[in-house]
Amino acid sequence: MTTPACIVYKNPDGSLKFVHQQNITYPPPNLSQIISQPPAGDTVYTPDNSPQIGTFRFLHKTITYSLFIKQGQVINDIPHQHNIAIAVHAALTCWKLYSTLEFVQIPYTSADDADLTICFSDSDPVFIQDPNAMAYTYYPNTKPQGAFTSVYNTKYLWSEDGKFNFTNNLNQTLRHELGHGIGMVHTTNPKDIMYPFYHNDIIPTAMDIYQVQFNYGASNYPKWMIDAFFKLDSKLEEFKVQPSA
Repeated sequence: MTTPACIVYKNPDGSLKFVHQQNITYPPPNLSQIISQPPAGDTVYTPDNSPQIGTFRFLHKTITYSLFIKQGQVINDIPHQHNIAIAVHAALTCWKLYSTLEFVQIPYTSADDADLTICFSDSDPVFIQDPNAMAYTYYPNTKPQGAFTSVYNTKYLWSEDGKFNFTNNLNQTLRHELGHGIGMVHTTNPKDIMYPFYHNDIIPTAMDIYQVQFNYGASNYPKWMIDAFFKLDSKLEEFKVQPSA
């Protein structure tokens, strides 16, 4: 299969070169990326009354999202607000690569302007009522009018990987919470992104993939493309990108 593409090359001096090519050949999708049955021993986590898989989902496949961060707000050990936006994009991409979903960012105008509205705040009413809450997210089509879909408590110490100075892993939390935002529920394998207790794993397991494909179908992305994303993603490249001038 061939397709037009823009390839990024790194020059010897470290700068990047973008080259447009009309025809790039890549192998067909790897059917091993389709998981039609939940893996043995992994199921819905019931102690917290999680709904069953498929209870909540969007009926459309192109999901809009917007991001609200107060101008000048510093989020702990994250270097730039620009890096937060890229981390949100990476979190959504990890679900997109295994499903038929597409995510489109639109400018923020209000908490109701997109399918997913994402906010970083230290004054959200939920956090004032429960200071121990790190983040919360509504399932599709359940949030009240005027509320954000997914909110992150900036009074917590966040970093890109949760390994510095007792910080919390923003990458993992974004993937878990935005998983809820597209309808995914808690599951029982401690390695699952959707496991209900905090951990540092950021690559979807078989159960995570099963969930998103149950709701939205399997993608046509080839395995090499998925593997390439997670190879870069595991190095936290999104936090090394500096904002444009």
